[in-house]
Amino acid sequence: MAFFPNQQDQAVNLAAAPNAVPLARRLVAEVARHWHLPTELIHDTETIVSELATNALKATNAFHQAMGITEIGRIRLRLKWTSPSLFTEVWDINPVLPTKRQPNDLDLDGRGLGIIEMLSARWSAVHCEEGGKIVWAEQRLCSY
Repeated sequence: MAFFPNQQDQAVNLAAAPNAVPLARRLVAEVARHWHLPTELIHDTETIVSELATNALKATNAFHQAMGITEIGRIRLRLKWTSPSLFTEVWDINPVLPTKRQPNDLDLDGRGLGIIEMLSARWSAVHCEEGGKIVWAEQRLCSY
């Protein structure tokens, strides 16, 4: 029998470095397993966080380069379970909101938000008072 908590919340700051994406995937998988969430939900959440963290990493690095900032930036990952929904949020310092693209077959990127849209009930991006933005996705347990 699975135990689904009524509400759980975990957040972590990660360096905007190449290892941020695989680390975010592992962290999400561990938290979701600890919360006893369904395996299918965990796999989809790992994919969603991969796309969100990749976008945040690129956005942070682009922002730092444009501003002449030489130190490594950070991104913030948050996983929030509020029954029956699991929210995955990623914050980065770049205030430019993402837009879904229609890549052609030869494009090497630009598919992330489409993947997120397929795996989640909804997603969006919002500006933050502290600067930057949060891009989030909601998954509903009832679809599993």
